[in-house]
Amino acid sequence: MGRVRISPNGDFRVAGKSYHIPEHMPSRALANYRTLLRPIPDIRGGTRLTAEQRAATEAYLFRRAAAGLIPGFDMGASETLSASDMRTIHRWIAAHRTLPSAG
Repeated sequence: MGRVRISPNGDFRVAGKSYHIPEHMPSRALANYRTLLRPIPDIRGGTRLTAEQRAATEAYLFRRAAAGLIPGFDMGASETLSASDMRTIHRWIAAHRTLPSAG
């Protein structure tokens, strides 16, 4: 897929389908979103992820985070996007939507 282009009001298309990033999001959805975007730590004395495993896990969590925040944007739609496209969506959300700080 080509680069995702998000309009100033949060509209974008993936595989011919339109999506909208809402301006206001329920606090539970925001909490889940933040949790899914946290860096994946290695567990002391536990299994360490390889670079490939870490990339695959982060890609999955980025897709889950977007699917939980953007109505209708399910895992199937997000799987068609590259990691770069998913980062574009998350950067846009961080720059254009107010995400209250975790407290």
